[in-house]
Amino acid sequence: MNEYKMQFIHERGIEMDKKNELLAAAREVFVEKGYKAAGISDIAKRSQMAVGSFYKYYESKEAIFLEVYIAENSRI
Repeated sequence: MNEYKMQFIHERGIEMDKKNELLAAAREVFVEKGYKAAGISDIAKRSQMAVGSFYKYYESKEAIFLEVYIAENSRI
């Protein structure tokens, strides 16, 4: 495997880790506060990311909530 491809795979893995951290944080915040009271800043803070970084992965609170909802329902 060439160096470029290995770097891409490594970066992709880091990006997925960050997205998974956001997803886990969102689940915790939604459970604690409920959808309406939960804020993007709460989710970002819980995942130790800047709010701007949140928008790199999700376009809205609704988008991450939907992903949490789908993940939870697929576990059942």
